[in-house]
Amino acid sequence: MFVALEKYKEMQGNCNVSRDYADDPRLGAWMIKQRAAMNDGKLTAGRRTKLEGIGVIPKPIETAWEEMFSSLLHYKSRYGDCNVPQHWPEDQRLANWVSNQRQFRRKGTLSKVRVKKLEELGFVWNSISGFWDRMFAALVDYKRKHGHCNVPTKWKENRQLASWVVNQRSRRALLGENRIRRLEEAGFQWQIHRITTDRGLK
Repeated sequence: MFVALEKYKEMQGNCNVSRDYADDPRLGAWMIKQRAAMNDGKLTAGRRTKLEGIGVIPKPIETAWEEMFSSLLHYKSRYGDCNVPQHWPEDQRLANWVSNQRQFRRKGTLSKVRVKKLEELGFVWNSISGFWDRMFAALVDYKRKHGHCNVPTKWKENRQLASWVVNQRSRRALLGENRIRRLEEAGFQWQIHRITTDRGLK
């Protein structure tokens, strides 16, 4: 079976044999038993070393979650928030994962550890649409007070709004006609020419 696993990795590039692997159902069942033995500490040191040596992960689901969490970290470093668009062509897998985390929490199936990790990163549990509407309302309030929508990029009074404004410009193609229209009706400027200390971004 180990030889069969080696051949599988050679073809697929990983050891994630599914339970219902059609080409060799025995291999899928065997892998389940090996992972269970690894997790329970019932596998001999020699066999564990061989399995780990070719890339077998004892808990693939947990590892996959951590990989997606790392992708979310990278997203936040680029855009300043965790609000991955629902239909994000750059990484649809991450967009789906983010949506799933919200669903799992609503159903009560997301562990407290994962909830805490996401919240510490600034994850927003309510819908992205709701978050966008709140930020838009904050932008309208900013314009009422300052006379324009050019929030400085490092505005200390509301860094979240400052990041959101930058993100709207960088993601214009993903916003949709309705949101673009609402921003433009509010006087939003898509192009930034210079920075001033009294008027924000212009």
